[in-house]
Amino acid sequence: MVKLIILCKRRADLSHEGFARHWKHVHARLAREDRNFWSRVRGYIQNYCLQPDGTPQSGSWDGVVELWFDSREELDAAFSGEETKRILVADLQNFIDVNSVISVVTDENVILPPAPELHARA
Repeated sequence: MVKLIILCKRRADLSHEGFARHWKHVHARLAREDRNFWSRVRGYIQNYCLQPDGTPQSGSWDGVVELWFDSREELDAAFSGEETKRILVADLQNFIDVNSVISVVTDENVILPPAPELHARA
């Protein structure tokens, strides 16, 4: 199992709330509707960055996404489809500063898995 972790900043003309709204309600829907992409994803978590007082982060990262795949080959195939490039990847420019993205592919070593009830909201 490999995980793609992506750190992103919102577009300069968007509020944190506008960024989060688009990511949660538009981009996530596009991901689920993309059959090639979604059939390869084993987990998808959006994390919204907060300051220590719990308010939305400002001036730094706005979000971190975690995407799990069975293998590096499945990750690559998930992003290689024409529909994925034309719709899902193209949508990133609608809410993310695409020039500031940092992505890392990892091999996860789980020390303590999240309790099932933590992800029951999905």
